[in-house]
Amino acid sequence: MIPKSKSDHPDLGAASIVISGGHGMKNGEHLVSLETLAEKIGDAVVGASLALVDAGFVPNDLQAGQMGKVVASDLYTA
Repeated sequence: MIPKSKSDHPDLGAASIVISGGHGMKNGEHLVSLETLAEKIGDAVVGASLALVDAGFVPNDLQAGQMGKVVASDLYTA
C-alpha cells in the first residue's frame, strides 16, 4: 500500500513518470493497481488528486496539481 510518511516514497515533483489516481479510485484498496503498474514500469511514482488526499488514502505530499505538487514529468497519466 502507499506509504503514509514522506520519507517512504520518492519525490513526486522530481519523478520522470507519474501515475496518478483520483476520485474514481473509490477507496484506498484500488490504489494497489496503480502501485503495481508503477513497480512494473520501474521508474514511476504514484500521485493522487485532492479527493484521495482529503479521504486520507494518501499523504498530501503525493498530491499533484493546482493545490499540490507541481509535476513536470516526461509522462503523466491519470
